Amino acid sequence: PPGGKVWAAAQVWLGLLSLRAVDTVGLGHFTAARDALAPHGPSPMLVQALNGRASTLRNTGRAAESAEEVHRALAMARDLGDAYGESAALYHLTGLANYAADQQAEFGWLRQAQQIDPARVPPVIARRHVINLADCLMKIGDLGPARQACLDVLASAQEAGAAALQAECLTLMADIELRTGHATEAMARLAEALGLAPRAGTLVLLDCLEMCAHLCAQTQRWAQALTLWAAAVACERQIGLPDIPSEIAYRSEEHTSELQSHHD
Repeated sequence: PPGGKVWAAAQVWLGLLSLRAVDTVGLGHFTAARDALAPHGPSPMLVQALNGRASTLRNTGRAAESAEEVHRALAMARDLGDAYGESAALYHLTGLANYAADQQAEFGWLRQAQQIDPARVPPVIARRHVINLADCLMKIGDLGPARQACLDVLASAQEAGAAALQAECLTLMADIELRTGHATEAMARLAEALGLAPRAGTLVLLDCLEMCAHLCAQTQRWAQALTLWAAAVACERQIGLPDIPSEIAYRSEEHTSELQSHHD
């Protein structure tokens, strides 16, 4: 019956199925699950609902609400001894720090995640933490370890047939290649990622558009770069996603003067 524990569990699963497609739909499912489960007290399923809300709130630009939910999920998971819920909450906290371009906080949450026994959490969460670590290492210029971490996760994701994880790794590897001036290698990685995009979800496609724009900018194809960034932002607005502050900062750091000159 509506409002029961089994109904709430179904809402969590519907929310999970909506992730990486339409976050506003997922938010509705996770909220329904949270409201139904909360009166029954703490539970791993309630932790999942809170983590799901945190993810969708972050992706729709509601960072303060996301932080409130994920901290509640983290505390509850630790009280319950729920390693999966704790690891997932730390993953979302890392994402919040990434969106805010707060590298110190990002590394802090990653260090906490690394203290959890990987055998106690689903492989997909463990892989995502490694992707986040690779992203952090890339941003501080430690590109060799970042590339190797991506290669490790890519091999594992290919073995598991995880299209979204493969595409995320490939897009991040393209970014690493761009930062080292290897445009041809970056292009090859992006082509692989785009080939996976139909199975990997909307957010992966948006990441590919963003990185294709950086590739065009680095190779001084300014009109194409502007077109791709405009397309990415338009797609984000259409599905209710905000432009990510860290991405805005990256564009500004790398290409502002050249793009402004082209625009003028």
